[in-house]
Amino acid sequence: SINVEVPMENPQLSDIPNPHLLEFLGSTNSRGERSHRNKSLGSSMTLPQVAQYMEPLYKTFFCPLTKKIMDDPVTVASGVTYEREAITEWFKKFENPEDIVCPKTGQKLVRVLGTNMALKATIQEWKERNEAGRIKVAQAAL
Repeated sequence: SINVEVPMENPQLSDIPNPHLLEFLGSTNSRGERSHRNKSLGSSMTLPQVAQYMEPLYKTFFCPLTKKIMDDPVTVASGVTYEREAITEWFKKFENPEDIVCPKTGQKLVRVLGTNMALKATIQEWKERNEAGRIKVAQAAL
């Protein structure tokens, strides 16, 4: 089985459903062993016990529009950060540029987007660290 330590006391995570983490963890059998289902073959395997830590997902990683982890976070004039593609689609809903409002705050906006470099780098580092963790788990399973 896989021993994955996920701190649940982080208040920033309490209202975020985490299908990525659930998929990563797999299911637990009656003996507490983690099994991972091979979707293509319909079979499952039990992985050997490996001490593994998956870093938490933070609320700021998620786009308020798509509810997905952002790849290209941009900040609008209201100070809210969105996935570039999602906020660009939002802007297209308005025929008159003067009618554009922030979907979260309702504040009037202009079509000026600034890449949130700090958040983009943080998300990328988080993805890389957790990918390395998944690789270690896979190597231990072999």
